[in-house]
Amino acid sequence: MVIIGRYAHRVRFLKMTAHDWQSHLVQSFLQTLAYSAKVLMPNLRCLSGQFSSFSSSMLHLLHPLLGPRLQDISIDTSDSSEKRVFSKMTASAWDAHTARAASHSIQRLQKLRSVAVPAITKDALALGGLPCLASLNTYLPTGNVLEEVFRSSRTPFPFENLRSIDWEIENWADVEVFTRLWSQKLTRLSLRSKIPFNPTLLQTMFESFHTSEAFKYLQSIHFTQSSGCPIDPTIIFTNTIRPLLHLSHLQIAEFDTVSSIWVGNDDLKRMAKAWPCLKELSLNETCGCHNPTPRVTLLGLVEFIELCPLLTTLYIGSVTLTGVDMDADEFHMGNIEPCRSRTLVFLSLTYPYAQERHDDILWKERLEDFLATLFPSSYLSITSEA
Repeated sequence: MVIIGRYAHRVRFLKMTAHDWQSHLVQSFLQTLAYSAKVLMPNLRCLSGQFSSFSSSMLHLLHPLLGPRLQDISIDTSDSSEKRVFSKMTASAWDAHTARAASHSIQRLQKLRSVAVPAITKDALALGGLPCLASLNTYLPTGNVLEEVFRSSRTPFPFENLRSIDWEIENWADVEVFTRLWSQKLTRLSLRSKIPFNPTLLQTMFESFHTSEAFKYLQSIHFTQSSGCPIDPTIIFTNTIRPLLHLSHLQIAEFDTVSSIWVGNDDLKRMAKAWPCLKELSLNETCGCHNPTPRVTLLGLVEFIELCPLLTTLYIGSVTLTGVDMDADEFHMGNIEPCRSRTLVFLSLTYPYAQERHDDILWKERLEDFLATLFPSSYLSITSEA
């Protein structure tokens, strides 16, 4: 205690793993401090914790860590190690009582800029005590709660400083309420869905983006689905995402769904023209686009990349190998020139499984060599799509 009392004020960043939290010594120590109402680390700026088991009965143990200068707090109650974690709203992990207690704790932290928790209540959503909040990552409240937040807000501009939102959603009706009620300008929006995307609802939402002042300045959009969703035969055509072409400030666009996404060379050209600041584009990185007859050619891919002078990362599937001479010892494709882009760092593409020469053990190696020549400045990831 003497050593901690002497040096704890120097700590600015603290990260606790599930193993740390399960230590009886750690819990006993925090329990002692909690009863004394002492702030253990008064100068702590960033608190990050992964708790595989968490409940309201343990929440008060965090109080000694919630100092007046805390700016960023992140609590993950999932025991999953997946790239995108979807929190499980169970009584044993993060129940309504825990969310309510966390909300009251959060409201006291006047300097908070970033909050990432499985869920919070409408009390904290009102943000009356969070004047500096710029980033919120949590579970999307129901439409009724959102409407109540806007009606009861003490200011005509709720969420005034918020620029980044990461919602986890179960009901697309709530998303409609969110897009209709949101009044402040956002630069980053992420929606993580537990249910398959509905193309019609997606298109309606995207249309609201370019008609509402709040979304016109979006720079980063992410639409992802839980890896637990089964592959969905639904096809998302370019007409669905076409309203997003009005977002001229867009720099990052990510669509990672279990549905099929069908695009062609002309669609890529329209994206390049509409998004002059584009740096990252990802189309179904995890599950692929599942287009049996892809309309993006290698030539069209080269043209798209060269039309995007700031592009650094591209995940795209599927790309057809039609037009590539695969019968020679070395692949070639007419008079196509190597891509001139010097900014593209990473390129990941898939091609139809049916186009692979399964009886030729050197075929994949020759294809990789050919594409490495075609995209000389990029790290390549090449796979066939079943």
